[in-house]
Amino acid sequence: GEYEVANSFLQKGLTIAQKKKYDIGESEIYNVLSILNNTTGKYEKARENSEKALKIQVNHNNQLKEAKFRTNYANCLSQLKLTDLAIEQNKIAISIKEKLEENKSLGISYGVLANIYYALSDFSEAQKYAIKSVGIFRKYEMINFEGRLLALIADILMQCGNYKKMKSYLDSAETI
Repeated sequence: GEYEVANSFLQKGLTIAQKKKYDIGESEIYNVLSILNNTTGKYEKARENSEKALKIQVNHNNQLKEAKFRTNYANCLSQLKLTDLAIEQNKIAISIKEKLEENKSLGISYGVLANIYYALSDFSEAQKYAIKSVGIFRKYEMINFEGRLLALIADILMQCGNYKKMKSYLDSAETI
Protein backbone atom coordinates (compact mmCIF):
# COMPACT_ATOMS: atom_id res chain seq x y z
CA GLY A 1 0.00 0.00 0.00
CA GLU A 2 1.70 3.12 1.28
CA TYR A 3 5.23 1.75 0.79
CA GLU A 4 4.58 1.16 -2.91
CA VAL A 5 3.15 4.66 -3.37
CA ALA A 6 6.08 6.30 -1.57
CA ASN A 7 8.59 4.17 -3.44
CA SER A 8 6.94 5.00 -6.77
CA PHE A 9 7.11 8.75 -6.13
CA LEU A 10 10.71 8.51 -4.99
CA GLN A 11 11.66 6.49 -8.10
CA LYS A 12 10.04 9.16 -10.30
CA GLY A 13 11.93 11.86 -8.43
CA LEU A 14 15.16 9.90 -8.81
CA THR A 15 14.65 9.62 -12.57
CA ILE A 16 14.09 13.37 -12.82
CA ALA A 17 17.14 14.16 -10.68
CA GLN A 18 19.30 11.83 -12.79
CA LYS A 19 18.04 13.31 -16.09
CA LYS A 20 18.74 16.83 -14.85
CA LYS A 21 22.10 15.71 -13.42
CA TYR A 22 21.04 17.06 -10.02
CA ASP A 23 23.24 14.83 -7.92
CA ILE A 24 22.48 16.51 -4.59
CA GLY A 25 18.80 15.76 -5.15
CA GLU A 26 19.73 12.25 -6.24
CA SER A 27 21.67 11.67 -3.00
CA GLU A 28 18.72 12.98 -0.94
CA ILE A 29 16.32 10.62 -2.70
CA TYR A 30 18.66 7.65 -2.23
CA ASN A 31 18.86 8.49 1.47
CA VAL A 32 15.07 8.65 1.83
CA LEU A 33 14.76 5.39 -0.13
CA SER A 34 17.22 3.87 2.31
CA ILE A 35 15.15 5.00 5.28
CA LEU A 36 11.97 3.71 3.64
CA ASN A 37 13.55 0.34 2.87
CA ASN A 38 15.04 0.05 6.35
CA THR A 39 11.66 0.81 7.92
CA THR A 40 9.99 -1.90 5.85
CA GLY A 41 12.64 -4.55 6.53
CA LYS A 42 14.30 -4.40 3.11
CA TYR A 43 17.72 -4.05 4.73
CA GLU A 44 19.96 -5.01 1.80
CA LYS A 45 18.14 -2.56 -0.47
CA ALA A 46 18.42 0.05 2.29
CA ARG A 47 22.16 -0.54 2.42
CA GLU A 48 22.51 -0.18 -1.36
CA ASN A 49 20.60 3.10 -1.40
CA SER A 50 22.47 4.40 1.63
CA GLU A 51 25.83 3.64 -0.01
CA LYS A 52 24.74 5.44 -3.20
CA ALA A 53 23.57 8.46 -1.18
CA LEU A 54 26.78 8.63 0.80
CA LYS A 55 29.01 8.19 -2.25
CA ILE A 56 27.41 11.23 -3.89
CA GLN A 57 27.18 13.28 -0.70
CA VAL A 58 30.84 13.08 0.35
CA ASN A 59 31.79 14.92 -2.85
CA HIS A 60 29.77 17.99 -1.85
CA ASN A 61 31.57 19.04 1.32
CA ASN A 62 28.39 19.30 3.40
CA GLN A 63 29.69 17.68 6.54
CA LEU A 64 26.45 17.78 8.48
CA LYS A 65 24.53 16.04 5.72
CA GLU A 66 27.34 13.52 5.37
CA ALA A 67 27.18 12.82 9.10
CA LYS A 68 23.41 12.34 8.98
CA PHE A 69 23.74 9.99 5.99
CA ARG A 70 26.43 8.03 7.85
CA THR A 71 24.15 7.63 10.86
CA ASN A 72 21.44 6.28 8.57
CA TYR A 73 23.98 3.98 6.91
CA ALA A 74 25.11 2.72 10.32
CA ASN A 75 21.50 1.92 11.18
CA CYS A 76 21.16 -0.11 7.96
CA LEU A 77 24.40 -1.96 8.65
CA SER A 78 23.33 -2.84 12.17
CA GLN A 79 20.11 -4.37 10.82
CA LEU A 80 22.28 -6.56 8.59
CA LYS A 81 24.40 -7.56 11.64
CA LEU A 82 27.46 -5.80 10.19
CA THR A 83 28.08 -4.30 13.60
CA ASP A 84 31.78 -3.45 13.31
CA LEU A 85 31.16 -1.41 10.18
CA ALA A 86 28.02 0.09 11.73
CA ILE A 87 29.96 1.24 14.78
CA GLU A 88 32.73 2.65 12.58
CA GLN A 89 30.30 4.63 10.40
CA ASN A 90 28.38 5.94 13.39
CA LYS A 91 31.53 7.02 15.19
CA ILE A 92 32.62 8.94 12.07
CA ALA A 93 29.21 10.63 12.09
CA ILE A 94 29.53 11.44 15.79
CA SER A 95 33.00 12.90 15.27
CA ILE A 96 31.72 15.18 12.49
CA LYS A 97 28.68 16.27 14.51
CA GLU A 98 30.80 16.99 17.58
CA LYS A 99 33.22 19.05 15.49
CA LEU A 100 30.30 21.01 14.03
CA GLU A 101 28.70 21.29 17.49
CA GLU A 102 25.54 19.80 16.01
CA ASN A 103 24.30 18.70 19.39
CA LYS A 104 20.66 18.06 18.52
CA SER A 105 21.42 15.44 15.88
CA LEU A 106 24.02 13.81 18.12
CA GLY A 107 21.14 12.30 20.08
CA ILE A 108 20.14 10.18 17.09
CA SER A 109 23.70 8.96 16.55
CA TYR A 110 24.13 8.10 20.22
CA GLY A 111 20.79 6.28 20.15
CA VAL A 112 21.82 4.21 17.10
CA LEU A 113 25.09 3.37 18.83
CA ALA A 114 23.23 2.36 21.99
CA ASN A 115 21.07 -0.02 19.97
CA ILE A 116 24.10 -1.54 18.22
CA TYR A 117 25.86 -2.21 21.52
CA TYR A 118 22.63 -3.58 22.97
CA ALA A 119 22.39 -6.05 20.08
CA LEU A 120 25.96 -7.10 20.87
CA SER A 121 24.99 -7.58 24.55
CA ASP A 122 27.54 -4.92 25.52
CA PHE A 123 25.17 -3.43 28.05
CA SER A 124 27.71 -1.08 29.61
CA GLU A 125 28.39 0.70 26.29
CA ALA A 126 24.71 0.54 25.33
CA GLN A 127 23.69 2.22 28.57
CA LYS A 128 26.42 4.86 28.28
CA TYR A 129 25.25 5.96 24.83
CA ALA A 130 21.56 5.63 25.68
CA ILE A 131 21.99 7.97 28.65
CA LYS A 132 23.86 10.50 26.48
CA SER A 133 21.07 10.26 23.94
CA VAL A 134 18.30 10.78 26.51
CA GLY A 135 20.05 13.88 27.84
CA ILE A 136 20.07 15.43 24.38
CA PHE A 137 16.49 14.42 23.64
CA ARG A 138 15.33 16.00 26.90
CA LYS A 139 17.22 19.19 26.20
CA TYR A 140 15.62 19.54 22.77
CA GLU A 141 12.21 18.17 23.85
CA MET A 142 12.35 15.24 21.43
CA ILE A 143 10.00 13.19 23.57
CA ASN A 144 9.30 10.37 21.12
CA PHE A 145 13.00 9.54 20.92
CA GLU A 146 13.44 10.09 24.64
CA GLY A 147 10.72 7.56 25.40
CA ARG A 148 12.30 4.95 23.15
CA LEU A 149 15.71 5.32 24.78
CA LEU A 150 14.28 5.30 28.30
CA ALA A 151 12.65 1.97 27.44
CA LEU A 152 15.98 0.71 26.09
CA ILE A 153 17.76 1.72 29.30
CA ALA A 154 15.08 -0.08 31.31
CA ASP A 155 15.64 -3.18 29.20
CA ILE A 156 19.41 -2.94 29.71
CA LEU A 157 18.91 -2.66 33.47
CA MET A 158 16.61 -5.67 33.40
CA GLN A 159 19.25 -7.67 31.49
CA CYS A 160 21.73 -6.73 34.21
CA GLY A 161 19.33 -7.64 37.03
CA ASN A 162 18.88 -4.10 38.34
CA TYR A 163 15.08 -4.29 38.63
CA LYS A 164 14.61 -1.37 40.99
CA LYS A 165 16.38 1.06 38.69
CA MET A 166 14.66 -0.54 35.70
CA LYS A 167 11.25 0.29 37.19
CA SER A 168 12.28 3.92 37.56
CA TYR A 169 13.19 4.19 33.86
CA LEU A 170 10.03 2.37 32.80
CA ASP A 171 7.96 4.77 34.86
CA SER A 172 9.70 7.70 33.18
CA ALA A 173 9.09 6.20 29.72
CA GLU A 174 5.42 5.58 30.49
CA THR A 175 4.77 9.21 31.35
CA ILE A 176 5.87 10.15 27.86
